[in-house]
Amino acid sequence: MIVEGQYRTVEVNRQLVRVYFGSELVGQVRQGLDQLWYAEQPGERHKAAAVHRAMIAHQAIEEFTDAVNR
Repeated sequence: MIVEGQYRTVEVNRQLVRVYFGSELVGQVRQGLDQLWYAEQPGERHKAAAVHRAMIAHQAIEEFTDAVNR
């Protein structure tokens, strides 16, 4: 069930899970050959936008981790 304003996951197969926010695809996680899970974000038309998206995601993860560990 799609609920706007909430996250949900859809398992594509054993190694791939898509993440949605409402009906918008916001990323996916994929299991690598090393059995670790890696987050992937939707593609961007321009390299600079993709780099910027990666930097913002990294900063958000660092800030979240710092807040949780306090």
